[in-house]
Amino acid sequence: MALSVKRNLFTVALAALALGGCLEGNPIYFPLEGGRDWSYGVTLENAKGISLQKSFVTNLPSSNLKGEKLTPRRLHNGEVYFYKETDDGVVRVAANRPGRGLNWESEPTRVLGYPLTPGTRWTQEEQSYLFHEYMGQGDYNEIVVPMLIIYEIESMDEIVKVPAGVFNNCIKVKGLGETSVRVKTPNALEDFIDLTVETTQWFTPRVGLVKSKYHEASSNPRIVGGDYVKVLEKF
Repeated sequence: MALSVKRNLFTVALAALALGGCLEGNPIYFPLEGGRDWSYGVTLENAKGISLQKSFVTNLPSSNLKGEKLTPRRLHNGEVYFYKETDDGVVRVAANRPGRGLNWESEPTRVLGYPLTPGTRWTQEEQSYLFHEYMGQGDYNEIVVPMLIIYEIESMDEIVKVPAGVFNNCIKVKGLGETSVRVKTPNALEDFIDLTVETTQWFTPRVGLVKSKYHEASSNPRIVGGDYVKVLEKF
């Protein structure tokens, strides 16, 4: 009986560890140990057309900044973002961009919220990056719109197929943001256009992000949105 109780307690402890997101101090759905790297294929579609791109992510050795142990993640464009794990989830706290130096975020950006269970929600202030305003004669100007995104973990058992393989037990995170912008009409009147951002991300244990879909839409053809899809190719 005592042995059975110990086994049950051990099973419960493992389950709690997984739901908490940690494995020996490392978030299993958003790995932070140094030396890891990932390669993604990206399809971008917006007012300028469709383009196929590559994205590369590398975890650098941990750094101590302002007395905190952080994991730097370097992107293919040279930008480096700094992450840490908190009781509320995995957050991004700073960025080092070429030509702009190190900048700390006024509020940490949560990339994955805890507890890791369906129904967990969090909000995040973000900015759009696909919207373009039609200026006439085939010209478009990029516009950046602040957006409050509401994220929610929808499920924990998704199966996702990408070029890197088939991944089971994926977390599915949905995000939704809505706002309106005021624009001038051709007859000098003002009008409001509704804008929507929808995101879906899938994270798998010990690998991290395997797929993401990002969609921006507008209620008026004067502002054109777009789609950004990223899939894991190698890790």
